[in-house]
Amino acid sequence: MFNPVQFTRDAYDELQKVTWIPRSQMIGSTFIIMILVGIVSSYIAFVDFLVSQFFGIFIKM
Repeated sequence: MFNPVQFTRDAYDELQKVTWIPRSQMIGSTFIIMILVGIVSSYIAFVDFLVSQFFGIFIKM
């Protein structure tokens, strides 16, 4: 049968075994991810703008 207390203990024990990366590496990785998300979202917004302009021309015809 499922025991929530035992599950919490086991989960905590497993988390103690994890090798965590250093804080500086985590901050650097987060910064890189934020930059890449900005670049990709800008690209998607630009393509969306071009497609909407392209189809807007055909709708006006």
